[in-house]
Amino acid sequence: MSRLEVHHIFPKAQLYKWNFKRPEVNALGNLCFLTKDTNLDIRDRLPEEYFPAVEKVHPGALASQWIPNDPDLWKIENFSKFLEARKIMLAQEVNRQMEVLLHGMSAD
Repeated sequence: MSRLEVHHIFPKAQLYKWNFKRPEVNALGNLCFLTKDTNLDIRDRLPEEYFPAVEKVHPGALASQWIPNDPDLWKIENFSKFLEARKIMLAQEVNRQMEVLLHGMSAD
């Protein structure tokens, strides 16, 4: 149960009900890694429901997955804005890591 799985941050079924298309639903910005037991615990709940509990039990967990900390972005009606914000965060981290590879300096 501690094996890592790919998790859809916003559940696929919920997004399809809102008429989001497959490329958005399966976008990199909607994916993260969780343990199997955590993934099963979350099931098809929306981030606005489970993110506060995750952060309370595991402070910094959301930041460690480059999740925007704006609770308004955790609502399904703001899914497109969430994807855009997370895409920026992920790109910034990739750029930081590339700097380390290119120049051998710490990313921090």
